[in-house]
Amino acid sequence: MQTNREEFLQEIKLRKLVREHISVVMKEEEEILKEEKQLRSIIRNLIVEQEPFQPETTAQAAADKALIATTTQVYDELDSLKQSEEKESFKDHFMKYLEDLFDQLDKEEPNKLQEQEEINISMDTEEPAEPVIIPPEDERPSDAELEDEENKLPGKEYEGADYTGKEYAQRAWKSVEKQIDNYYRPLTGGTREEFRNLMKVNYDEYFNNWLSDAGAVAPI
Repeated sequence: MQTNREEFLQEIKLRKLVREHISVVMKEEEEILKEEKQLRSIIRNLIVEQEPFQPETTAQAAADKALIATTTQVYDELDSLKQSEEKESFKDHFMKYLEDLFDQLDKEEPNKLQEQEEINISMDTEEPAEPVIIPPEDERPSDAELEDEENKLPGKEYEGADYTGKEYAQRAWKSVEKQIDNYYRPLTGGTREEFRNLMKVNYDEYFNNWLSDAGAVAPI
């Protein structure tokens, strides 16, 4: 009988301890929820207080739309990487692809770099191109080799994380290249140059935020 009584008392003590522990946990969860609610309220107030972005130029309006249309896809691919070296490689390659696209389009349509009134003059004074030496087919690199070299950073010794970041950046770039192309291609003169600079500066800022120690914030 004594043993049963001791077991009964132990059971009561154990239940009391469990109830106390549950009570403490519930209070802690309530505090956490309260703090989250306060934080959300602060963030909402900051968002409301923030003035909406109003583009003042055609380039700003186009860049705004291009960033809204592309940053989520880029962030999703970047967020799939868990090593900082991979993410840094992702950023470096993506920024290269962005620069390469602008260079390619400017080369294809050089007249669009000039203001409209200068275009007719440049067309009249254009000199014929120098003849080029065409190498034999068997001496030319394959399309796959050319593409692989074009997608690499010049002068960089590649390691595992570099390749991983490159592959993810390529995938992200393929999902947004056409959209950026569509916004850039119609622009001319100073508007074209302004858009190019806006995209580079803003994407660099996005990456700095996403890679910061404070934690990445997904684009809205």
